[in-house]
Amino acid sequence: MKSQIFTPVVTILTDEGRIDLEGNHKVMEHLIAGGVDGIVPLGSTGEFTWFSKEEKIKFLDDYIRAVDGRVDIIAGTGDLQYENVVEVSNHVLAQGIRGVMIMSEFYFNMSQENLYTYYAYMAEHINGKIYIYNFPARSGSSISGETLARLAVKYPNIAGIKDSVSDFTHTKEILDAVLPVRPDFEVFSGFDDHFLLNKENGGVGGICALSNFAPELWSYVVRTINEADPETARREYDRIVSMMPIYGMESNSHRLIKELLRYRGLDINTFSHFPFNSLKPDSLEKAAALYEKVRI
Repeated sequence: MKSQIFTPVVTILTDEGRIDLEGNHKVMEHLIAGGVDGIVPLGSTGEFTWFSKEEKIKFLDDYIRAVDGRVDIIAGTGDLQYENVVEVSNHVLAQGIRGVMIMSEFYFNMSQENLYTYYAYMAEHINGKIYIYNFPARSGSSISGETLARLAVKYPNIAGIKDSVSDFTHTKEILDAVLPVRPDFEVFSGFDDHFLLNKENGGVGGICALSNFAPELWSYVVRTINEADPETARREYDRIVSMMPIYGMESNSHRLIKELLRYRGLDINTFSHFPFNSLKPDSLEKAAALYEKVRI
């Protein structure tokens, strides 16, 4: 499979915390022009936990219309109410998007059998491709390679996973367990600095937040990989890795990413939900300096 880069896009908001459709269109056009393969609206970078089912449906309807098939969309449909996950997922999948990305129920720790039961239910009730979102630092649970392989074998519509685990050995466990029984299964890395390791071990690509403000660099890396130019790919990829400290500058990076988009020249509001609507005094300056060293 060809490598791919998807952007887990930030959600642009008004000062009242409501979704700003026009602002989100500006970021969307910036990403498409930057050459990304796809966009993931309403992932964790998109502050999905703050929105109601109705707000999600309205936003995703608008987003799908505006993208108009120019890039793939995997819509984040995670929710603490499993009925909402099914309803929103089926609603957007009926519009022909690539798939939906679902985090397991968060806050409550889930056993492997709980995780199997949860995603089996989703697979049986959702009419389209499901991408599991494994982010144990946020959900409190991590799906094992064995559990994922069981699901992948029984449910063809469980199409892939975004694995956001800081230790790559977990992603390697998943690749080793699932690909022998489901060669078409798509494993995306959630951390930008795992992208090449993931690709070298059979993964398909990354769903990586640095591509919000550096889509041109990310798409160039992916193109060089697909054109079998490993020397250039490694050199350019190292530039992406050099920006990884940006993630640690704030407890949640979505406000900082919005500020970097505005730093790049996008006329957007950078409001983020309480209590993440402020930055440390030097975060933007430090992040911008890292970006300036690698921008193309």
